[in-house]
Amino acid sequence: MSAPEWFTAALAQQPQLLHHESGGVRITYRAWGGRGLPLAVLVHGGSAHSAWWDAVGPLLAARHRVVAPDLSGHGDSGHRDAYGLGSWSDEIAALVAREGEGAPATVIGHSMGGWVALTLAAVHPDVPGELVVVDSPLRPPGRDVEAERRRRAHPTPRVYETRDEALSHFRLTPPQDRAVLPFAFDHVAATSLREVEGGWTWKFDPMVFGRRLSGRPDLTAVRCPVTLLAAERGMLAVEDAGRAAAVMQGPVTIAQIPDAGHHVMVDEPLALVTALRLVLGRPAG
Repeated sequence: MSAPEWFTAALAQQPQLLHHESGGVRITYRAWGGRGLPLAVLVHGGSAHSAWWDAVGPLLAARHRVVAPDLSGHGDSGHRDAYGLGSWSDEIAALVAREGEGAPATVIGHSMGGWVALTLAAVHPDVPGELVVVDSPLRPPGRDVEAERRRRAHPTPRVYETRDEALSHFRLTPPQDRAVLPFAFDHVAATSLREVEGGWTWKFDPMVFGRRLSGRPDLTAVRCPVTLLAAERGMLAVEDAGRAAAVMQGPVTIAQIPDAGHHVMVDEPLALVTALRLVLGRPAG
C-alpha cells in the first residue's frame, strides 16, 4: 500500500530537532508549530521514540506548538543509571518550562507515556492544564508482560550486521492482532534504528526494561481534566477507565477509537488526530 497524500504531506513538514537538559541528561525533542501558541506535548510509549508522532504532530500544529520528546533511554536522548516514571515526568516538566512560556500544557501520552502524563499531573500539578491518556493499561501488568520486560532487559543490545536485517526483526510490542498501515509501520521501523560499531541496533536502552516500573501514578492526586482514550482492540478496557475516573479529582472523559489496536498511530492515525483535535479545540475552562 502506497502512502496517501495526507501522510506524505505530514512527513514533509520536517520538525525542528531541539535539545534540553533534565537531571543531567540531554533530552532530544521534535517541535512543530510556532512559538507562542498553546503548547501540546506528545509522549511516546516504552521502547518507542518521538518519531512515532511524525504523522500526528504536524496535523495538530496549525493552532498549537507541538513538541514530542525522546524520554531518557529512548530515541536520541541520553541514558540514565536507573529509569522511572518520576524522572520521566520531571523531563516533561522541564520541557514545558522551556517551551510553554509559563502557561500549562496539554500533555498527550500513549501507553507508558500515559503513565508518565498521569505521574506528571500528580507530582507537578501546575504543569499540565489537561491530559489525554491514549490506551494506557490502567491495571497491573500480567505475567506475560512482565516476562517480556525481563526478556528484553539485557545490558548488551542486539546488533545486526545490516540495516535490512535489523528492519526484518522490527516488531510491535505488544503484538497487534489487526492489520497496521504498512507506510506508517515502515516509517516507525526505519526511525527506530541507529548505526553502531559492527552494524545496527535499536534506539533504546535495554535497561529501561531492567525492573518493574515502581510507583504507578497516584490517580487520586490528578486534579486536571483528563481524557481517557481507549483503542477498541487495545489495552485500556473501558471498565478499567471507569474505575480510574472514579478516583481522579478532576473531570474525566472516556472515549474509544473504534476497531483500533493498541498502536493507534500506525493503524488509525486519522481517528487519533480527530480525537486529539477535539480535545485541543475545546475552550479553556
